[in-house]
Amino acid sequence: MINFSIFLCLIILLKYKSNENENENFNFVKKNLIIGAIKNYNWKVVAPFFRSYQNVGFENCDCVMYVTNISEETIEKIKAYGVIIYPIPEKYLNLSLINYRWKLYEDYLNENDGKYKLVLTTDLRDSIFQKDLFKLYENHKPFLGIAKEDLYLSEGMNREWLETAYGVDVAKSLRNKRIFCIGTLWGTVDKFKEASDMLWKKLGSEWSTKLKVIEQGVFNYLIYIDHFLSDYIVISDNTSGPVMTIGSTHNKYITFDSDDNILNEKGEIATIVHQYDRKPYVTRKIVNKYCPEFNADRSDIIYKTFIIINIYSLIIIIIFIYKFIKKND
Repeated sequence: MINFSIFLCLIILLKYKSNENENENFNFVKKNLIIGAIKNYNWKVVAPFFRSYQNVGFENCDCVMYVTNISEETIEKIKAYGVIIYPIPEKYLNLSLINYRWKLYEDYLNENDGKYKLVLTTDLRDSIFQKDLFKLYENHKPFLGIAKEDLYLSEGMNREWLETAYGVDVAKSLRNKRIFCIGTLWGTVDKFKEASDMLWKKLGSEWSTKLKVIEQGVFNYLIYIDHFLSDYIVISDNTSGPVMTIGSTHNKYITFDSDDNILNEKGEIATIVHQYDRKPYVTRKIVNKYCPEFNADRSDIIYKTFIIINIYSLIIIIIFIYKFIKKND
């Protein structure tokens, strides 16, 4: 009788454990991922990024950063925001971070296969979060999100990057196309990995290394010429999209609400703001909001830089006028 009771108890326990495991599997929810790479930056440079990340309060999200050549003090301050830090492997240290970061991202996602649902990468130096981007795409079918700038590929650096990689004729053929900024890229893990894999195949090749190709030129070529992932692309435009890339946006289209959140042209709070440091008055507002202790120092640097440039320009004008007068005397 005792043996039978023990046997019955064991069956009940095993059944309970089985149900518990089933419930755990059923309740498992994949996380989202913010991933990036940091090289040579100090805390003042990246503080707005991580403080805005904390302010938004991303739910069920990991933030992973690969780092090199930054101080232990900066690393500890970043870790305080719950960020997972990895050193960049030595085999990549002699390559261009802007290119090989895509290999880091792909490797990380492969090593953590099945853990994440959505993934986002964005430049750290000049980006802030204002809302949780992932909430906009919780139930979205597979996609890759890209941000469209206000400028065209005829613009100086972008034209040069295309010419270096693909030649003058290709650059000319794309001169009237708007720039897709690779500084912010997001999507479902499968499509993000496809993009990372393709970028690294191009950027890690002998062709790219020999010509010193820059990623954004390759990225725009892939989108416009190769129509890469064309059935899965979701575009965010500065007019109404969640991601604003404001470096080339006219000041009249950059507005703020009472809490100093940056609004898109529809009057909605932009989810991510990129390239904010191209505009001194926007930088001052952002630094004052997220890092008021740095505001005076950063504003002084900005103003001093502009003053020096203006004085230098004035000297050149005076010299030119003086020479012109002397010549006509």
